[in-house]
Amino acid sequence: LFRSVGIRSFRGQKNITYKQGDERSFTSNVTVGKFSGKASEALALRTMLVITNEKLRENVRESLGGVYVIQAWNTLDRYPAPEYQVKTWMSCDPEKAEMLNTAAIATIDSIKAGLYADKYVDTAKTTMEKTYEESIKSNRYWVSNMSNNVFKGYAIDQFLDYPQCLAKLNKKELTKAARKYLSFDKNKLSVTMLPMEAAKE
Repeated sequence: LFRSVGIRSFRGQKNITYKQGDERSFTSNVTVGKFSGKASEALALRTMLVITNEKLRENVRESLGGVYVIQAWNTLDRYPAPEYQVKTWMSCDPEKAEMLNTAAIATIDSIKAGLYADKYVDTAKTTMEKTYEESIKSNRYWVSNMSNNVFKGYAIDQFLDYPQCLAKLNKKELTKAARKYLSFDKNKLSVTMLPMEAAKE
């Protein structure tokens, strides 16, 4: 049994910057919100983030330079209340940290606006399908998914419907998911770590 002690995730906009380490800067953005709990929406969110990662790689890492790693991912919690978190993380040149993070958020906004080609949808679905085809061969995948489905209140074999659900996803559905879950304009916690050396200059 789970008992809520009243702790909830942040709401609103907050920026934190601190000095630690040397050479590289690290920036993370987190957004949170209520999650419906539906397996179909969880799949749309995961697929949409494949597109997001591809666009972040192209628009920020490759086009602007100074980025070592940039990625986005999500977590879904059922207790104490259904909630999603979407996070971005970037390791980059300290002198470009602010500019690069602004570019990352701009890229996210463009995805919410549907400003991406259909090829990104096709590539994301192909990537997800191949990952599934490999994973389904593993006993660990079966055990993990069955236990997670019981915990989340899904049908125990819900993951077997994955290929059919994935095939139904289109740009309209994924853009809808982006507008709902890439909610950095509503709730955003941004944390940036700058090198100690930068504080001495």
